[in-house]
Amino acid sequence: MATKEKIVAAVDIGTTKIVSLVGRLNEQGKLEVLGISQTPSKGVKRGVVLNIDETVNAIQSTSSEAIEQSEIKFNEVFVGIAGQHIKSVKNRGYINRDS
Repeated sequence: MATKEKIVAAVDIGTTKIVSLVGRLNEQGKLEVLGISQTPSKGVKRGVVLNIDETVNAIQSTSSEAIEQSEIKFNEVFVGIAGQHIKSVKNRGYINRDS
């Protein structure tokens, strides 16, 4: 019986760099990295996004490179960002598009 692959995608938004990673959980439950990319973070300072355009561009760039390396497009992602002011809320969004 075939099991569905457990794909994991993550983006870490930091003051010095933004990192995107795509991996899969192996049979032992350990992460096998399939794609990873990083770029300098120019729009974030101490956990605060100061320049949204720079930050969005960096996230798109690293995510695209991780997708290209792994050959896997992800539709769910874990996001990490630190700061004393950070509070989290679980949320989910969908985009419907015509085929």
